[in-house]
Amino acid sequence: MRPTTSSVNLKRGQAMNVIKSVLPYLWPKSRKDIQLRVVFAMVALILGEILGVLAPYFYGVSVDALAPGADENQTLFISEEETNGVLKAYNLNQEYPFLNPVIVDSREGNIGGDPEGVAIYKTSDTEGYVILSSQGDNKFNVYNRQKPYQFISTFTVDDSPRGIDGTSHTDGISVSSYNFGGKYTKGMMIAQDDENLDGEELKNQNFKIIPFKQVLKALK
Repeated sequence: MRPTTSSVNLKRGQAMNVIKSVLPYLWPKSRKDIQLRVVFAMVALILGEILGVLAPYFYGVSVDALAPGADENQTLFISEEETNGVLKAYNLNQEYPFLNPVIVDSREGNIGGDPEGVAIYKTSDTEGYVILSSQGDNKFNVYNRQKPYQFISTFTVDDSPRGIDGTSHTDGISVSSYNFGGKYTKGMMIAQDDENLDGEELKNQNFKIIPFKQVLKALK
């Protein structure tokens, strides 16, 4: 049975009566402190709704900023093991599916074994270096960030005189040029160490932190 107009109006009237009866408790004229609490609650509710709308946008910006392969040059660097073991550069200004990538390097060139982690070290918005983990020979290859992405040099993370072992069979890497202070004024590189030795004892894999100014010094 469908509700009649009179029954709908009655329910609305009852709702208004409830609101009128509660209103003096929500907004007592003699209690400024409660009125302020109500105002703060309403403002917080509105801000919560605004943040809920903006959250997906800021999440997308954060993901884009953390993506190690895409940069201001609109270039995406991807390492692929495959048969040839290649480092590719995709021009993101092209329309999907981004055909005809530039083959930066391969096993026939300077990559030993599998190419693994790849990261960008920025010296400016558009300049810097591409760092690639060359897993098979325990090295890290350095390439120019700008096209044609020529190979510059290679470096290793060797055992420390203090007994800390170097890196071997590295998969993932991360690089930042941010000034962290101390010995990390030129940023740092974090590299996964697959074979972590403590003397002769094999420990769980870990990560090594390298001051990047040592790498820059070696590149000069």
